Amino acid sequence: MDKLKSSIEEANNAVDKEREKNVSLLHLIFPPDIAKRLWLGESIEAKTHNNVTMLFSDIVGFTSICSTTTPFMVIKMLEDLYSQFDVFCGQLDVYKVETIGDAYCVAGGLHKESKTHAQQIAWMALKMIEVCKTQHTHDGKPIRVGLRSPPVPPPVETHPGSSSRCGSVCTRAPSSPESSGRRCRGTASSGTTSPSRINSSPAVNR
Repeated sequence: MDKLKSSIEEANNAVDKEREKNVSLLHLIFPPDIAKRLWLGESIEAKTHNNVTMLFSDIVGFTSICSTTTPFMVIKMLEDLYSQFDVFCGQLDVYKVETIGDAYCVAGGLHKESKTHAQQIAWMALKMIEVCKTQHTHDGKPIRVGLRSPPVPPPVETHPGSSSRCGSVCTRAPSSPESSGRRCRGTASSGTTSPSRINSSPAVNR
């Protein structure tokens, strides 16, 4: 009887550990409120967020970097840089939407409503810029990251078994940092710096 009881307890502990892994995985992929509802088996209807500020960064000259170094060095470079970005996301009230190659996309006001989403994204941008000043490519050239954070209304369509994605406008609107951004500079749209969104001077370009 004792052996049977012990076996049952071990099985229950194993199930609990697997459940914790699944919950942790959901929280890595989805915002907390979405993850909770998915765990309960609920479907998530599409929702438009009108008060959202996006940040999109990429590494200028990334294609050239990839062609002149080894895959391992590229991965190590991105890991070092984006691990620090992830820490900033945890420190601020922002949500990492996704990373694709050298592109890093963050949203403020998407995971939950916030009156300070523009400020949070601005702080995130400044932190990213400071980190990038210390990051260098394999040949010694500093990494340049263009930042742009315009307000957009990204729809989120999610249901069990699907992946969470912002609408294409979410990434199209701010995703031109390589053509318009400058080294160690962030550019915010006039909509982001308007009095209705952020208590700031009319122009932010740092």
